[in-house]
This record gives sequence, C-alpha cells and structure tokens, in this order.
Amino acid sequence: MQMTPHPLKRLLGALALAATIPAIAADTLVADWEKPGDPEGWALPDAAYRKEYGLAVDRRQDSAKAVSGKASLALSLDTAAGARKGRIDKYYGGKADWKRFSTFSLQCHVPEGAPVVTGQIAVMSGAWKWSQGAPVACPAGAWTKVSIATADIVHPEEIQLVMFIPSIAAGDFKGDLHIDKAALEGEIVVGPSKPGATPASDPSTWLETFDSAAGWERQGARVESAPEAAVGSGAATFFLPGFITKKIAAPKPRDPDALDEGWAGISFWVKGDGSDQFGTLVLCGMHPQWFPFKYACSFPLKDTAWRQFKFRWSDLVPEDATDAIGTPGGAPPSNIEHVKVGSKWSTTHNNRAMPKFSFSLDHLQLEADLPPAAEAPARPGLDAVQAKLAGKKPVSILCLGDSITAGTSLGNADQERYAQVLERLLRERCGYDEITVVSRAVGGAQGNDLRLWVERDFTGIEPDLAIVMFGYNDKTWGYPADYYGHIVSDYVRRIARQTAGRTAVLLLTPIPGRGPRTIMMDDYAEAARRVAKNDAIALCDMHQVFKAFGREGLNAYMADNAHPNAKGHATMAQTIADLLAPPK
Repeated sequence: MQMTPHPLKRLLGALALAATIPAIAADTLVADWEKPGDPEGWALPDAAYRKEYGLAVDRRQDSAKAVSGKASLALSLDTAAGARKGRIDKYYGGKADWKRFSTFSLQCHVPEGAPVVTGQIAVMSGAWKWSQGAPVACPAGAWTKVSIATADIVHPEEIQLVMFIPSIAAGDFKGDLHIDKAALEGEIVVGPSKPGATPASDPSTWLETFDSAAGWERQGARVESAPEAAVGSGAATFFLPGFITKKIAAPKPRDPDALDEGWAGISFWVKGDGSDQFGTLVLCGMHPQWFPFKYACSFPLKDTAWRQFKFRWSDLVPEDATDAIGTPGGAPPSNIEHVKVGSKWSTTHNNRAMPKFSFSLDHLQLEADLPPAAEAPARPGLDAVQAKLAGKKPVSILCLGDSITAGTSLGNADQERYAQVLERLLRERCGYDEITVVSRAVGGAQGNDLRLWVERDFTGIEPDLAIVMFGYNDKTWGYPADYYGHIVSDYVRRIARQTAGRTAVLLLTPIPGRGPRTIMMDDYAEAARRVAKNDAIALCDMHQVFKAFGREGLNAYMADNAHPNAKGHATMAQTIADLLAPPK
C-alpha cells in the first residue's frame, strides 16, 4: 500500500460548512391524528410488554383536544393495577429515514389535577438497537414538547419502531393524556461537493468517481455528498458501522491474455475523521454479499486531509476462500462488478462495540504501474523474547485471533482470558512487572479478517511477540486445510512487513472443540504444524495439549463446544508461560 499527500491545500471553515446547512424551519409532519377514528398506526405494545408498560390501557383519536388543528391522540392511563409506565408504538419496519433531520418531537398534554407525568421518546433502529431521548416532566394543564435528537439514534436512516413512554412516579391517576403534532424538525440540506482538481488519469481507468451519493444500497451504513472533492466534481462521505454497495461497470482489460489483464492494482482518495478506526473498501464480483471473489483493503482514518492510497492486487485480502486477483484461480480485474464500502463488523477488539465513524472517498481507479511489494523481512526468533524475559527487560506481547482469544463465554473476560492470565504468570515467574500482554482478538474473526486488520491491530503498539491462534470460524465456512495453511503463512508475512521485522511470532495450533469439533480441527492443526516448519515460525501445539484430555476430560476445560472456560484459559496461559520462561 502506498500513500500520497494531496497536492492542493484546501480552504476550510466557510467552504466546508457551506455544504451542510441546517434549515430549522423545514419540518415534516409524521402524525397529527386529524382523521376521525384513525390512530395513524400508533398502537399499544404486544401482550408480552403489557406487564412492564401497563399504565397505558387504551388509545383513540380524539377531537376534543388539539395543540393546533382538529384532533389529537388520547392515551388512557390507569394506575389502579400498580403500573407506573405505559407505551404507545408506531412501527416503520426499518423503512423510515430520519438522518436528514435534527429532531423528532411530539406535544404532550396532561389534564388539570393529574400527578406529575414524565414523557420520553424511545426508538428502535437498524438491527433493533435501542435509543432514547431525555425524560421530560409534563406539567398538568399545558402542552409540553417531548423530543429525541436524531444524532442520539443509532442508525437513524433505518427506523424500526418509535415509542412514546409516559410514566407516573407517584400518585394515583385514571384518565387521558393527549399527544399531538409528531414531527421531524430541522431538516439538514446537503449540497453538492466543492469540486477538486481535474483528474489527470484516463477515464478508462475509472471504477467509481463518487461524484454522486445516488445509487448506493444501504446495509446499515449511509452516504451523502462530501463537502469537497479531492479530484473531479464530487466526493462521498460514508457513515458507519455497517456497509453500503453499488453496482459499477466492469473494467476493460489492457491485456486480455494476462492474469492481471495489464493492471497492477487500484488507487483512491480518502479523507478521514481523525479517529482511530479503519475504513474498508471491497471490490466485488457478481454480488457484493453472496458470491465469492470479493477483495478488501483497509486504510487508517487518522488523517483529516485528503490522501491517495494505492494497493497492489497482492495487498488486497479475499473475503472468501479464493486466490488473489491476477493469480491462477483468482478473478481477473474485469470480474469486478460492485464496490462495497464498510463491512459486516459492528464489534472490535475483545468484542467491544465499534464506535460510530465516517470518512470520505473519491476517485477509485485502476493503476497500470505500481512497484512490486517488498520482501517480508526476517523475524526475530522466540529466543529473543526469552532472552529479554531472562534479563528482566520490558516485554510487550500481543495476542491475536478469534472469540477463543477474546475470551467469549468467560464470566470475567478481562481477568480470565489467557492473555491476562499469561501476564500475571510471567510477571510472577520472571520477578518483574514490565511485562504487558494485550489481547486484540475479535469474536467471529476468520484468518482473512486478521490479514485485513494487520495494520489496525498493530497500530499504537510495538510488540516483541505476537501470539496467533485462529481457525474455528474458517472451519465453520468449510475452508480447506491447504487454504487455511496459506492464510497462516501470508498472515505472518504481513505481520513481518507491518512491524519491519521487529516482532517475533508464536503460532498456536487451533484447539479442538467438543462434539464433532473434537476431530474436525485436526487437519487445521496439522496444516499449522506444516507451515510453522516450512516458514520457521515458532510453534506451541495447543491442539495437542487439549487433545490429551480426551473427549470426556475436555469437558472440564470448555465453556461450550467452541470456547474454553477459565480453567481452559489458565491451561493455555500456563503452556505458553512454560515455553517463554520455563520454570526453574
């Protein structure tokens, strides 16, 4: 991957702000309940939720009261059964898009003589994620606005369910409150991008210009025009987590008989949001989700100025068990029919939720000439780490892998996962505290994910040793053992390049699971042993350690069919500690 600074300095401030202008006067009415007998789709929750929200017992359109206009929706409340909270819902099924407004609100009227009623709006959106606005005290005898900022809604572009929740903390009440004028307020008008420099490349090399935000199919992520372009007439800003896809015209070969068709790779421009997150762009074949031959690249978002990134075909990582673009068995560039921005991932290291982030993209094109990739530098051996531990020198260890390494199914993963247990064991055994062991594993990760994440996972840390174990999810998707071995080998080479040969690698053979997985991981373990021998990678045969317990004995070390329990993690940590710092 190459990165080139943009040649033009941009005017910030007024120019950047001009593209996004809130127009507060522009509102969209969602419901006003003016039609006789029509609650406009607002209903009490299903029976399963009535116990929790039993304060509301009925609802009806009512012409007796309105904040303005002819009618409102009456919500009958009754505290007699002891309920203190009610609810009324409007179902949208993910089809409502509120991202272009700043606020959703409605007016609530509490009758004279009623106890204090608190109103709150809550929303389910995206993959049924819960968001809620601030509770608002609604005084008796007056109309009160209750609202939620769309900035506080997870995936406001996919509204599933909207709820108004009244509650009465103290006092008895039986009667009606009214709601009216449900509206989206503060429309955000996004104008076209400020044009950038004229592209110098031939239009025949262009895959996607990002000049328009139209034509994208959302899967959680969203897109809008960027304030300014890097090159050409426009650019696009993407808001994630999630992903978004677009059909593009397949590129023309320069040399139809060559495996790479005369193309060396791709380039595109990125403007980050200054966060520690990484963006993802994927070149896809027949379908951006369901079929193979999808090739991904990853890039940092720390830089808030436009930067051009260049990727060779060998830099891209397949999302499936396929070979690289331009190699035998891989797809040629002319197979590219879709672009995907973002990924399926909503979690990051140690299964923590991925925060919201955004970045702008511009001018994705093919490159005919890129320098060849540098050879992977030699890695230090495990003896270098052992010598540091023996000499009581600072040692940093990074543990990478899937949910097993992340500590899924542990009661207290931050204390019980093998990385943390290993740190305590080494400090005690070696007699000093300057030993740090960090896990950056992700539940559900496959080897191809780890290959894609090398730069991200090694950002901000310079480990002396990387401990690697994965394979359970690769097996779930039926990847052959030879392909698994290829992934392991390439992953270690990528680590060597990323760390400039400063980090030793310890490969753990994937442990057996319970049930059918007791034998299903055997071929992967053998593939790992073979790669370790051929590529001179230090090996810890964790598969053999757990196999020795036998089918019945393994139960004492497993939380479920896939994941070790605390005893299993302690065994892993003890085995690694014995290898790094043998007991005296």
